[in-house]
Amino acid sequence: MNPALATRLGRMRQTGSLGVRNRTALRTLIRASQRTRLGPFVTPQTFELVRDGDGLTSGQREYEDGPRFFAHFDGELGPQDLRGANVLDLGSGYGGRTVHYAEQGAAMVTGIEISDAMVARSARFAQSRGATNVRFLRAFAEDLPFANGSFDIVLSFDVMEHVDDPVLALRELRRVMRSGSHAWLIFPTFLGARASHLDYLTQIPMLHRLFDPEVIIDVVNEFLAAKPELGVAQQPRPRVGPLGRRALPSVNGMNRREATALIERNGFIVHRADARPLVTREAPGPLGACAGPLEWWTKHAMPPDLLIGNLRFHLSVP
Repeated sequence: MNPALATRLGRMRQTGSLGVRNRTALRTLIRASQRTRLGPFVTPQTFELVRDGDGLTSGQREYEDGPRFFAHFDGELGPQDLRGANVLDLGSGYGGRTVHYAEQGAAMVTGIEISDAMVARSARFAQSRGATNVRFLRAFAEDLPFANGSFDIVLSFDVMEHVDDPVLALRELRRVMRSGSHAWLIFPTFLGARASHLDYLTQIPMLHRLFDPEVIIDVVNEFLAAKPELGVAQQPRPRVGPLGRRALPSVNGMNRREATALIERNGFIVHRADARPLVTREAPGPLGACAGPLEWWTKHAMPPDLLIGNLRFHLSVP
């Protein structure tokens, strides 16, 4: 094999990226996106930082989005499945979805987050809704402060890609689930086209698959320094995580194959392990009209990670 090609392929395996180092090209792309639909997307978290006057708006936005978690599983999971259950919401954000789950009749819903500020905001939102069967704790997925077999159901929405060590996180998840319990997990594969997690600045797909992660952070930090109104701190340098991949900050770089292998290694029964396509029928305009073939491909043959949106897992403990 050509040495240059071998080096490039090795770099792709280690970063998931082609390793393009052209800073000017990346700056131009991001700048061009700013006034288009591919510009910054205000997430509940970003909204919290820059616009949320009473500190509860982000929780309300998440609460209103609560039914979407169930919709991801095409009728296999419904609010009625939470009734009377002790539920763990792994990565509960600002508590809106957690409170929504609690209002479906769960015995207790416990939400965990890694930030004291988010835990406090979540508790305030629950109080505003009068929810008494919900609690929030500061905890890490790799070291859950619960006894073995504590939960009947685990729900987690767009969190597993962020845990520092998915190997330990899945081991802990298995430990705190009782025999016969179920987990429902949704999260993107790092190799998906829209998994760069740069939405606070740009929604251009595939940037993390094209550009070297060090170059991305250099350019992103330039934009963040020039746009303090975004409320996003300067990003740390990329590092090699437990899976051996140099990913962008805040994500661990886990792909579909690795996630499936780790789940199976921890002894879960896998009832569902599939994905939503990158583009669905709900997409606006011509994208939605062209989504049918991709949906069929995802359902029957599983396309490469690049064309996958969210991974979906339904697991249980024997």
